[in-house]
Amino acid sequence: MGLQDSFGIDLKLPQTLRSPIIKYDLTNEEHLELVKNLIRSPQCCYVHFAPPCGTSSRARLIQRKGRWNPPIVRTDQYPNGLPTLSGTLAIRVAAANKLYEITCDLIQLCLELQKYFSVENPGRSFMWQTTPFVKLLSTFPLLQVLFHHCRYGSSRRKLTKLVHNIPTFQTLECFCQGDHPHDPWGRTPDGKWSTAEETAYPWELRKAIAAKLMHQLQTDGYDCSPPVFALQEASLQTMRASTDIQPRRGLPSMVSEFESVQNHPIDAPLPINSRRLSTQVRGYSASTDDKSSSISIGIHRSPEKFVSEAIKVGHPTRVHSLFPDEISDVVALNLKRGKNMALTRTEEIKRWISLSRDLSELEADFKKTMSVRRRTILKDKKLILLRNLLAEAGHEDVDLVTQLSGGFDLTGMLPESHVFNRRVRPAVISCGELRRAADLGRAGILQSVKSSGDPDLDRDLYAATLKEVSKGFLTEVQDLMTLPQGATLTRRFGVKQKNKVRLI
Repeated sequence: MGLQDSFGIDLKLPQTLRSPIIKYDLTNEEHLELVKNLIRSPQCCYVHFAPPCGTSSRARLIQRKGRWNPPIVRTDQYPNGLPTLSGTLAIRVAAANKLYEITCDLIQLCLELQKYFSVENPGRSFMWQTTPFVKLLSTFPLLQVLFHHCRYGSSRRKLTKLVHNIPTFQTLECFCQGDHPHDPWGRTPDGKWSTAEETAYPWELRKAIAAKLMHQLQTDGYDCSPPVFALQEASLQTMRASTDIQPRRGLPSMVSEFESVQNHPIDAPLPINSRRLSTQVRGYSASTDDKSSSISIGIHRSPEKFVSEAIKVGHPTRVHSLFPDEISDVVALNLKRGKNMALTRTEEIKRWISLSRDLSELEADFKKTMSVRRRTILKDKKLILLRNLLAEAGHEDVDLVTQLSGGFDLTGMLPESHVFNRRVRPAVISCGELRRAADLGRAGILQSVKSSGDPDLDRDLYAATLKEVSKGFLTEVQDLMTLPQGATLTRRFGVKQKNKVRLI
């Protein structure tokens, strides 16, 4: 629905993934900190929690005669776990309680940062009665909604409860009227427990939750139209088409398929020139109407209206439509100035040179605040001049000079540029895990170092490396045992390019 950076977090990854999932263990402090940083990100608007309910399931209370039954580990009197538990059962219950506590802490972080959240479990799960959730629900005025899965496409009458802070989620309430059959609980023919089959949300429920979230975001003023990088993808494909390169995938519609998308009574006949929609269309307002009484339909344009809209868009191979606005402005300026453009550029460069002289003292003072290493690297860079020119141009990356002078971290979250398209790419491992892996990988790197088989190439590679050492780009290490813990080694090799050797 347009929120392209959505992804899941789980400790165990299924064999087939239908959406991106990052493997984190929330009981690992380093992984937990990664999740907290993701929630703190300005990119995060919603977090959904679904703690496993294995030890909190009330199905354990159903004891069948003559069969093996899962042991009872929680009761209404002891929702945090029976005091008589021992061994593996005690460990499992303690681990679940720890996860419940972490979940409630993360929910509190969402509330402090004014982020939307929801947490799900069966309606009668013991999880809601555990100490962390009782404390959470008594401290904050949170919303709750209950619904049966069979009203959202499931074959079983499973009652689910959401605790949340999203007003539109209240319309998810939908209870079974007992007017249709259900699949039984207990063991399935293949020997598995039927409760395991109900852990995944039915497709209709997923669509409903997503639509309610989108409607809430739209109500709050968020623009839920296709994201900018989707439009850039359209430009790329258009460029391929205009240069006789076959697009790798279908071109997006330059004129939208429907004139409008509307809610329509489910029992009423469809209007002329309309079509029923099976899924919510990106870019249109999400519906929160009762799914059982209405459907979404798209109204097609008449041929005359379609042609009129197509004329407004213009031909897809118009060259100027492929350029970013900045390039279009430069082309227009060159056309306007003509022969005087060279003179204009010369005068502008003279102004820069004069401005650089005027700012020389400020430049020197600014570099005195840097470390010796950074000062050496940036000694020839006119940073104060750059900052002034960026301000003159109205450039949106106002922190660029400060970030350049401080240096960019090789790990962790990138600072906001305010220029490039925002994209969330969660870390696969923590910085601590990366450093620990460096120690393990160092031995492997050393073992992989060997001759290329070409003595001349080896000699040139070594000479070029020593030259970098003499310039201070590299530090020579006489004894590998003196390398600090976490130091990384990178293998390099030479590639002949005409009359020189390039270091890779």
